[in-house]
Amino acid sequence: MLTTKLNQFTVSFPNSQEYHQLKREIFSLHTYYLEDDLKKPYIIDAGAHIGLSTLYFKSLWPDTQILAIEPNPKSLEFLDHNLAQNLIDNVTIERVALATSVGETDFYIDSSDDDWQSTASLHPAAWTNTRPGEPVKVPTQTLGHYLNESVDILKMDIEGVEEKVLLSAGEKIRQAKHLFVEFHGRPDNSLPPIVEFLQENGFAVDVWKDQKSIKPTKVVGLAIIEARQKQSGS
Repeated sequence: MLTTKLNQFTVSFPNSQEYHQLKREIFSLHTYYLEDDLKKPYIIDAGAHIGLSTLYFKSLWPDTQILAIEPNPKSLEFLDHNLAQNLIDNVTIERVALATSVGETDFYIDSSDDDWQSTASLHPAAWTNTRPGEPVKVPTQTLGHYLNESVDILKMDIEGVEEKVLLSAGEKIRQAKHLFVEFHGRPDNSLPPIVEFLQENGFAVDVWKDQKSIKPTKVVGLAIIEARQKQSGS
């Protein structure tokens, strides 16, 4: 276990290269930054991994309530540890994979010597089809299950099942006021249907790649979907 200081936090992690990549995305580039007058938002952090995004949200809103969703047993050990060593409260952990149905499934964790767990997913070789994966059984739950109340921010980084999971939520997605979704392009995971679905449910949608706006039809690989509920009459 490696440990370092990150702003006011102490963070432990299994892989230095992976940690620094995620630190840059979340804390340096502020991928999940929201300029709003929120005081104590309710946030769903789906794909919480070792907790960097959860800690980032806590740095913005110390009193925020967070539901952290993470299925990877290896990542969960670090998530638990990072929350505990920073005395973080008001965080509930759901140890499930988001899917289209409730049950149990194979979840593939990195089996290489790298121990690169942020790409663990429902895909046997990660969303890129390039990393060796070892299956473990994990429980599954639908996104809609968590959308029975208003959610100020829904952040999702679920490694290539965004289209199926989001569309399965149906009109319940309207409970979310603001979305940050990391999109992973695959033949079975398409961006335009996600954008269309969100727009049909009252969201204004922007797509970003390398911090630049991009048309959904032009995206290859990774992109960030940012969606916000339109104000009435707008």
